[in-house]
Amino acid sequence: MKQRRPDLYKDLGCVSCDSDFITETWDHFINCPGLSHARSLLYSRIFWAFGTLLTKFMTKKQPNLAPWILRRKVNNVLSSLLGSADTSLDFSIFFKWAAEVKITEADIMMLQHLLMISELDATAIGTQLLILFIQEFRSTVWTTRCERMGAWEKAHDIDPNSKRRGSPTASGSALSYNSTRLRRSRNNVNSDETAFDIDSPIVLDDTSVIQPRVFSHPTRSILERKVEAINRTFTQILDHISSNLIPPWLFQRSQYANKCTNITEEQWTHFLTRDPG
Repeated sequence: MKQRRPDLYKDLGCVSCDSDFITETWDHFINCPGLSHARSLLYSRIFWAFGTLLTKFMTKKQPNLAPWILRRKVNNVLSSLLGSADTSLDFSIFFKWAAEVKITEADIMMLQHLLMISELDATAIGTQLLILFIQEFRSTVWTTRCERMGAWEKAHDIDPNSKRRGSPTASGSALSYNSTRLRRSRNNVNSDETAFDIDSPIVLDDTSVIQPRVFSHPTRSILERKVEAINRTFTQILDHISSNLIPPWLFQRSQYANKCTNITEEQWTHFLTRDPG
């Protein structure tokens, strides 16, 4: 926002930290201490949602699985994927990638190994977990950030009307750019008219019919130019093949000759492929 509308957001820092001195980059947003409560709420929600989804999936995939084995598998997956708390390293890594709508290959392999399912099923369940995360992320972390952004804008008297009004700097740049383009177009028109007058001057008192301009090279159509380009391309391709391709029978003959003459394969290949000139 500071780059798009510096006239409105020049004093913007991190609204989640309530600091005007911290730039809200993506890396800071992922680890922002002002969003720790929202991340904790997100962790509890996705832990329950992931567990429910995995239980339904495994019950459908392996209906004869004992309940205690099913619970153990699900808990192992949740522990490996999300860690033991929202402050764990496992959750920080998963949160970083999932917030960018990504899931790592290592997580997919972990699902495949712990649940003992195929790679295709692991990818499918990983995709569903990612969708659940995005839904909960939007309703917790992102909503919290947007609410604080709205409060900051209200405190700085930024309303929808001021957002719709163009930036003075951007408007001045656009006006200068349009003026420059207008001057260039006028210069081009003047130069074209001068060139036309020089190439084919018109004598006003001459009553004879003005002859059309004759070009030294005939104008070719687009189709004719394309056909010529295709012919040139195929010619270059054939030249390249004829210069670099060695037919497979050549190697078979060299192997046969090597057995009969005890000449090394490198020497025989060099002998057969040398330039006759």
